[in-house]
Amino acid sequence: MQKFDYQTDMPAAEDLLSIYALLSKSITRAIRQKTHFTPSMMLALLVIEWNGTMTMSEIGAKMEMSKSNICTLIDDLVAKKMLERLFDANDRRIIKICLTEKGKTALKNIKQAVSEELQQRVTVLEPEKLVELREDLTKVRAILKEMMA
Repeated sequence: MQKFDYQTDMPAAEDLLSIYALLSKSITRAIRQKTHFTPSMMLALLVIEWNGTMTMSEIGAKMEMSKSNICTLIDDLVAKKMLERLFDANDRRIIKICLTEKGKTALKNIKQAVSEELQQRVTVLEPEKLVELREDLTKVRAILKEMMA
């Protein structure tokens, strides 16, 4: 593995942070305007969708949230019937969390709202720029998957 080189690697880190900030603003706006969810709620639903049934500890680790914060968040989503607690048949101390049908539908609606917001943003691009953006995003996604593995 190559050593971190401040001269060449810091601009890339700054670029990633600026991309995050730009996207986060649009995504957060879409979520807040079209749903009653916070970005943390959406992230919790996505984490469970991507990983399947999980324990509170696993969700907290994926979201990098403290146990007290994740418990409050999950409790709220359970109360809204977006998530369900499943008790282990062999060990009642083990509680798994899964998406309900209502949660799956809500997540689908959130994704649609975010998609509409981002689609509106890309309408200002010329067709060539849109093709370039798609190609570059595909490359960035592949690189990020490799980096984060």
